[in-house]
Amino acid sequence: MNSLSKLLILLFLGFFLIQMPSWAQNHEIVKQFVAASNKLNWQEAAACLDKKYKSEQCDKLLNGDFEKFMNELYCGQILDASGAASNDYSCPGTSKIKKIEYESTSDFEVVNKKIKLASVYFVVHTSDGKKIRMTLSLKEVKKLFGKKATLIGSMG
Repeated sequence: MNSLSKLLILLFLGFFLIQMPSWAQNHEIVKQFVAASNKLNWQEAAACLDKKYKSEQCDKLLNGDFEKFMNELYCGQILDASGAASNDYSCPGTSKIKKIEYESTSDFEVVNKKIKLASVYFVVHTSDGKKIRMTLSLKEVKKLFGKKATLIGSMG
């Protein structure tokens, strides 16, 4: 094989590897969100969220009420003692959050050629002893060179 052929193969492989989904890359944003939440740093946690989502929900829908936006983000189903989700729903507010843990991530679903979404599940522990299963969406957007991952909460 000549040098040009080897170079072309290496370039092709490099481009292919950049485009492959990376569990670590996608979940780095999840790790950052959990770390910021556990430091009770709501600005840092919000930095992990999709900019368009924040603009629509916080700025437009809630008229810039950041505290209400963050309080509504950490809502979900109350878990019973066995860890099963009940039919009860709770929004404890950020002032009652003690810690948050990553639980699991679903498989990605393709939205279109550039966007894939997966559900990310967290357990929120509150100061009054509740455990709440919170769900966010992990949004992976294909860029020219690689991918970008952000988080999205519920809409409306």
